[in-house]
Amino acid sequence: MKNAIDVNHLRFPFDLRWSMAVWRELYFAAGTYRPDAAKSVAWNRGAYLVEGLGHCADCHSPRNLLGGIEKSKDFAGGPVDGWFAPDLTSDIVTGLRDWTVDEIATFLKTGAIKGKTPAAFGPMAEVVQNSTSYLTDADLNAMAEYLKSIPPESRLRTGLKTPDPTRQEGVKLYLEYCRDCHQAKGRGLSGIIPPLADNGTVNASDPVDIIKIVLSGTQRGDNLRIPMPSFETYLNDQQIADIVNYVRTSWGNKAVPDVTTSMVAKLRQTSSGGAR
Repeated sequence: MKNAIDVNHLRFPFDLRWSMAVWRELYFAAGTYRPDAAKSVAWNRGAYLVEGLGHCADCHSPRNLLGGIEKSKDFAGGPVDGWFAPDLTSDIVTGLRDWTVDEIATFLKTGAIKGKTPAAFGPMAEVVQNSTSYLTDADLNAMAEYLKSIPPESRLRTGLKTPDPTRQEGVKLYLEYCRDCHQAKGRGLSGIIPPLADNGTVNASDPVDIIKIVLSGTQRGDNLRIPMPSFETYLNDQQIADIVNYVRTSWGNKAVPDVTTSMVAKLRQTSSGGAR
């Protein structure tokens, strides 16, 4: 089947095909995977799937101005399609330090894991539905073993703004709208409501995902939890910013309270009426 493209919609300089030669020289290396003899068979299988066929780093890594992955920060999280793909390193706050191999494999298979994080949403929901849910248990466990071995990236905890000490409005709003389900200390309800404390989505360096969830809610994607309602029509931009900033800096969470009303307003305009 032929699909001719009459008009190139890429902006300069990406509309110039020859410019790819420069990009390839900087960021592409041809070759095949070479197993690490010091690692297990499963680890090597996982490395092949994660780095090659799964190309997980393409979404879960920051990129430079030329669109190349910052190789020193592989898997440390990065923006993708208006969302933020979270940290997959072993960072204790934002990454997979507290996840077991079995939990990671289960999440890749089902898109949810009891007591850890909301059901897969945004682009990751499509990855689970159309790709990883079809993998064998052996391959999923191999990928999980490899992901657990990725060292943490400390840049997520340094060089950031000083937290805003004014939290009274965020506290009041959380107690009014969120406490009944997520509990006063953000611990949630086991098997029903996910915790907000020590939650990778809440602690991500980019708050876009948690803002979208507050705006659009979540759908029931599994039998482990109940859906979260949308607060888009109940709370204004400032109120949502206050709640998210409070949650990101409470109960041991160490994210930066950098959510602004303009950030919320922008995401509200692009909201499609339901995060996944």
